[in-house]
Amino acid sequence: MALTIEEVIKKEKALSGFIPFVEIAIALEQLSFNHQIAFFCSCGERILPTYMLLDGDDRWGDISILRSVLDELWQIAGGMLLSEDEIEALNHRVYEVFIEDEEEGESDHCIRGSLYDYWGEIVPQYMSLVLNYIGSHQVEVYCSIFTKIVYIVYEYYDMYLPDIDPEWEFKRYAEQASIVMNTILLQTELSKELADLQFLKNTPELSREILSTFRANACPNGVGILGSLDEIRATLDWG
Repeated sequence: MALTIEEVIKKEKALSGFIPFVEIAIALEQLSFNHQIAFFCSCGERILPTYMLLDGDDRWGDISILRSVLDELWQIAGGMLLSEDEIEALNHRVYEVFIEDEEEGESDHCIRGSLYDYWGEIVPQYMSLVLNYIGSHQVEVYCSIFTKIVYIVYEYYDMYLPDIDPEWEFKRYAEQASIVMNTILLQTELSKELADLQFLKNTPELSREILSTFRANACPNGVGILGSLDEIRATLDWG
C-alpha cells in the first residue's frame, strides 16, 4: 500500500513544514529497494562534505571511515546483499568516528554539548539510519531518513538566524519551517532530489555504469548540502 502525505507526517511530524520532501518520499517509495538506496546514497554524497568542518579536530575520526561506508552503500544499491551481521558491522564502523575522550567517558560520545560537534554527529547518524533501513525495511526508518536530510539544513539556519532575527526563537515551527523551506540551500537540495527521482524513475535497471554516472553527478562541483565549507565557517563565525 502506497504511503500518503498524512501517513508520512503522522510518523514524522517534523516533515509537516516540508511537504515537497514528503512528496518525494511517497514517490520514491514506489520504486525498487535498490533505487531507494541509490537515492539515499546520492543524498549522502552531498551530506558527507559537512563532516570536513571537523578537519583537524582530534576528537573525531577521519572522513575516510565514513567514505568507506558510503562506498559500501553504493555497492548495496547495485545489488550487493549483506547479512544482518554484516550490516551491524558497517554500523559499528560508522561510529568509529566517535573517538572516546577519557575525560568525557563513553556515555558522552554522541552528546558533546556544542553546535560545532553537531556536524560531526549528523553524518554518521544519517548513514546509520540508511543502514538500519537496509536491515529492517521499516517505513518508520524510511521516513526518518527524510527528516534527517531536511533537518541538516533546518538546524544550520537555526544556529545563526537568532543572531540576525530577534524574533526567530518566538516564531511557531510552521513559520520557521516555511522560511527554511524557501531558502536557497533547501530549494537547491529539493531541485537536486527531484532530478534524481526523475532519473531513477526513467532508469528501471541500475547497472554498474549507470550507478557510476549517477554517483558522479550526486554532488555537483563537490559542494555539499550546506554550500562551501568557507561559506559555512564564515556564516557561523568559525574562522
